[in-house]
Amino acid sequence: MTPPLTTMKEKPTQYRLRTPPVPTTQTTGTNNPYFAAISVFVFRDMLTSPMMSTNEKMQVIRKDIGSLNLQYIYEKEYIFPEEQRFVEAFLIAEAGQRPRWFRWLERKLGGIFLHRGTYGVAQVASDVPLSDRASIDKLVEIIEADKDLLNAVFSKNVPGDEFETLCGKLTSDPEHIQRVYKYWELLG
Repeated sequence: MTPPLTTMKEKPTQYRLRTPPVPTTQTTGTNNPYFAAISVFVFRDMLTSPMMSTNEKMQVIRKDIGSLNLQYIYEKEYIFPEEQRFVEAFLIAEAGQRPRWFRWLERKLGGIFLHRGTYGVAQVASDVPLSDRASIDKLVEIIEADKDLLNAVFSKNVPGDEFETLCGKLTSDPEHIQRVYKYWELLG
C-alpha cells in the first residue's frame, strides 16, 4: 500500500540547464561574418592610426592598389607627365576609403543589385561595374576632358585653386580633396 501524499517526503525539483550545442562547422577565421565585420574596423583603424605616418599609410594603400594597377598608371600616355602623379595620388586617396576586398564585393554585387554607382580603384561613376583598370581609364578620360583646366593645373610647379577645381570634377568632399593633395605632395 502506498503512503498518503501528505506523508510523502517531497523531493526538491531539480532543473538542469541545457548548454548550447557545439557547432560542427568552424566559426572562427575568415569564413566568419563577424571576422569580416571586425576586419573592416581594424583595417580602417590601421590606416587612421596616429602611430602610422602618412608615408607609411601611403605605402600600405599602394600595396592594396596592387603593383599591376600602379604599373598600368605609369604605362599610360598622358597629356602632361604630372598627370601620372595626380592619378596615383587620387587612387591612393580612394583606395584608403575602399580597400581591394570591398571593391571586389562592390563589383560582384553591383552587377546584381546596385547597378549605378562608383566602381573600381578610382571609384568613378558608372552604370555598370568597372574593373580597376577600366576605372583608371575613365578617371583619365574625366581629367583630360577639360584641357584648359588641365593646362592650368599642370603647367605650374605648385598647384593652386585649379587643383581643387580638378578634384571637384571627381569628388565633392573637401576632406577627400585634402587627402589627394597630401598624397600628391608626398609623391612629388
